[in-house]
Amino acid sequence: MKNITLVLTLTVYFAANGAVTLFDFETDAEIKAAPRVRNHDLTVCVSNAFATSGSHALYFKSGPWKKGRAEWPSFNLHTDVKDWRGYDRLVFDLASIGEGADSFNTFICGPTGPVQNGLNANITLPPRGFMQWVVPLKKWPKTCDPSNIGRVHLFLDKPRDMRVFIDRITLLKKGEPLPVPSGEGVARDLLPFLSRSSSEALALKNEL
Repeated sequence: MKNITLVLTLTVYFAANGAVTLFDFETDAEIKAAPRVRNHDLTVCVSNAFATSGSHALYFKSGPWKKGRAEWPSFNLHTDVKDWRGYDRLVFDLASIGEGADSFNTFICGPTGPVQNGLNANITLPPRGFMQWVVPLKKWPKTCDPSNIGRVHLFLDKPRDMRVFIDRITLLKKGEPLPVPSGEGVARDLLPFLSRSSSEALALKNEL
């Protein structure tokens, strides 16, 4: 009952305060529209593991870079929410199951034109851990109109051991709290996985 109450409370809160979940990979339409790549170098697919909302997340895997391979493995997520004015952060839930230290990058850009015209941000993935990547939406480049966004372009830079589950990509307005992980994937996958790092697992448990 506690989990049900939490989910309902968050849903009502988001509806009342303007937070928008862009990608949650739950509906048939979202799953169908999600990128699918599977070859010896790269995997991108919807998975039923490590979801922080609902029961699905997007899995992104790349083997070690070597000469002859793509230096910047990438894919696009296409959004119908065009006007991002009024939002001050974009938040990604990330469960990194690799050894970490890989550079994870994004260009937030318009529906057409080079992705490099967009707002750029990057992080270093943690080793075998969970994090919420918060991208500030303040310093838009002159080449990108925040009222006409169409793509979230995600890419790596010469990856080493990059394996990450991406879930609940959410736009937040000023003052709104980060979304709390919920859903069956948290108790079934994420908390047991994080038990190897007791402080991180304890912090997450305290949020639930």
